[in-house]
Amino acid sequence: MDSHNTLSARAVPMDTSNVQIPIITVWVVMTALAAVTVCLRFYTRHSVIHILGVEDWLILIAMVFSAGACVGSIRQTFFGLGRHIWTLSPEIMVQNGIEQFYNFLFHTMSLSFTKLSIIFLYLRIMSHGVQRIATYVLLSIVMACNVWVLIYQFIQCIPLKALWDPSVPGTCFPLAANIAAAVLHIVTDFIIFLFPIPTLLTLRIPKKQKIGLVLVFSLSFFVCLISIIRMVVLKNLDLTDVTYSLAASSYWSAVEINLAVICACLTTLKPLLARLFPKLLGTSMASGESSRPNPLPRKLQLEAPSSRGRPSRRECWRLVQVCVLPPRVR
Repeated sequence: MDSHNTLSARAVPMDTSNVQIPIITVWVVMTALAAVTVCLRFYTRHSVIHILGVEDWLILIAMVFSAGACVGSIRQTFFGLGRHIWTLSPEIMVQNGIEQFYNFLFHTMSLSFTKLSIIFLYLRIMSHGVQRIATYVLLSIVMACNVWVLIYQFIQCIPLKALWDPSVPGTCFPLAANIAAAVLHIVTDFIIFLFPIPTLLTLRIPKKQKIGLVLVFSLSFFVCLISIIRMVVLKNLDLTDVTYSLAASSYWSAVEINLAVICACLTTLKPLLARLFPKLLGTSMASGESSRPNPLPRKLQLEAPSSRGRPSRRECWRLVQVCVLPPRVR
């Protein structure tokens, strides 16, 4: 009988495979791409158009949290992420839970600051009173959602230690609460994605530029799709082998927060691209003017409106964003 059991155990060996290398690879590649994009954004703002705004510092904070999530996810692989649960000791499982908590926190903060950066950019380019009021309402909604999701991170288990240590008695929210938090992020993603489209369509710029701007802003739609995919993955998490099944969620987490940062930066890079590729991205001022490239000024002086019709400070910001500068500003 013992011999039969031994043979059966040998016939069905325990799966000890892991997906830790793919997890590390995805995080490093996506975080590096986002970091490069942020660096290009700051170079454009500081050295090309000589303007740095609140939204630039907000995206930098988002990038810091994204880098923290990258480091945390790599650390988590040393504590079982991407490995089957039956290959881990209880002590390692506890440490894995702690790392997972901080990674979710970094993920939430990165998305939150990215959204704030985008909305503050909207405030720069929204010139009409109704548009600005709507933008402030959007800012209030997003901030309220972000604060709630952040608070939830710390009250999802009472005491919090029960979240990662099963030996600690406590009460925790069901997985559905995590899904609800993800839904909040997705809803605000879609609102932020759709919000600027009507304004972009009314800009008095060449049709080709208008289409290009809409396409760039529409890249945010892919972030919305990735957020939905990640939510579905979390909903279908295999709790009997949670450390292994969390790998898929980790992949999508890396793509979601870093692609959000990249999309937030792409809308600010056109002045740099116009300087590097003037023939490709040069713009004409109107249909009646020549089609020669319209290079950016060496330094843009932002002044209040005057009787000479000089663009206002906000109008200058809008012009910089679409890389269309009137002769008086050049």
